[in-house]
Amino acid sequence: MTYDEQSDNKNDVINLQHLPENSRNYFKRMRVCLDCHFIIFGKQETCPNCKNQNVILLPPTNPVISVLRPQESFLIKLIRNQTGHQDFIPGFYAETIDQGDDQLEVDE
Repeated sequence: MTYDEQSDNKNDVINLQHLPENSRNYFKRMRVCLDCHFIIFGKQETCPNCKNQNVILLPPTNPVISVLRPQESFLIKLIRNQTGHQDFIPGFYAETIDQGDDQLEVDE
């Protein structure tokens, strides 16, 4: 059993609202791939996981989870079932993607 499967503790999810203000500013430009839920930092325009450009800004209320072993991760199994994407790399993934009315596509 992996850590992802045995952990039910909500403290294991990074809640960006609890970060100090200067740290939150760094995460304001955090983006997520709509196809595989991979979190993208910086100015990358293409997802390094699935090579798609279907990327939006990630609202700060979305849970973010670090995945070290995608082949064993329960979260990756859920994303695979939702999206059909098969190959995943280690990194940060959004548990859910809430696309509110104020969500803007990134056109940089």
